[in-house]
Amino acid sequence: MNCFLEETKPAVTDLIALLGRERRRLEDQLRGQKQMSDEAKRLFEFGKQDRFTAELWVDLDGFDTAAKRFGSEAEETRRLLDTLKATYEVIAGAILQIGKQGLSLAYGPLTNCPPGRAVGSQPLSTVIWQARNQAMHYDEPPYRNPVIACFGSLEADFGTQFRLGPYSLAARVVGLLRWDEYATYEADMASLLPP
Repeated sequence: MNCFLEETKPAVTDLIALLGRERRRLEDQLRGQKQMSDEAKRLFEFGKQDRFTAELWVDLDGFDTAAKRFGSEAEETRRLLDTLKATYEVIAGAILQIGKQGLSLAYGPLTNCPPGRAVGSQPLSTVIWQARNQAMHYDEPPYRNPVIACFGSLEADFGTQFRLGPYSLAARVVGLLRWDEYATYEADMASLLPP
């Protein structure tokens, strides 16, 4: 394995974990809410068909209360995710920075980099490089032509969520690349970097 990948693995692993922690918590809460709600519905239907006993009413109330609790917690997590949006963009930008740094150290300028897998109509190395540039310089307009071209292609290939503006698009690019899983990041970087 490439030395750069080995040396940066702890940092990238931690960044990816931070990026997904609250989203995974929200997914767990929504899954818990659905399970509790489904069980309450099942018990209610059972009670309608057989009969409602005191024990069944207690169980129904427990599942209904748990579903409401999970729903309330999920709403709190959604609000937290909204307030942490800028933080997640910085974390995603750091992941892109590490990836771009690996390319720079190995090859120098982008023109010397291998293309890697296709990301829509563009090579992976171009997307990493230009997404890092966008994430690091979105607050210093105007964008340079390579960034404009890259994100124009991303928007054409994947939709308006990649339209350039005065904000970072790092988290969207990391999500598109599926770099919210270390194994995908590592496989992509290993395909680009020399052994």
